[in-house]
Amino acid sequence: MNVNAGLLRSEQICVTFHPCLGVLVTKYYGVSLLISQQVLEQLSDPKLYQLRFLDRAIVKGRHDPISVYEVLAVVPDPIRELKLITQPDFEAGIAAYRDRNQMAAAKVGFERVLSANPDDKTAALYLERVSQLLEQVCQKTERVFGLLPRSKKSQDGEHF
Repeated sequence: MNVNAGLLRSEQICVTFHPCLGVLVTKYYGVSLLISQQVLEQLSDPKLYQLRFLDRAIVKGRHDPISVYEVLAVVPDPIRELKLITQPDFEAGIAAYRDRNQMAAAKVGFERVLSANPDDKTAALYLERVSQLLEQVCQKTERVFGLLPRSKKSQDGEHF
């Protein structure tokens, strides 16, 4: 099967073999067009679409996460240019985020993206996730070193 979505101009489109990924997912990430990894593998020339990896999502009714990508080729020029310019920082942030031991580096990457493109909703979502993870780590560290009182749950055997 050869999937060629064409370079459509629309508000929000999701091209995927998983029907549960629809308009809600495009709205969540703040993108106009996204595709799944399965669709990407069917494209004859993926570089034409200027793809940006967004996330690994678990679709309702499935157990394995799927990769989703934003199609930048359909994004209006000023926004597309900003996303292409910030793509190295975005990708560095994603790589650091996925490492789980590099949250500070992930935060820096996403902050750089947002300093150049404050409207990048996906970068803002990742920055929010990173900030929450860093806060959890700080709270656990403070409890371990006695800077915060331990909760009943942690006193009953939570492992740090």
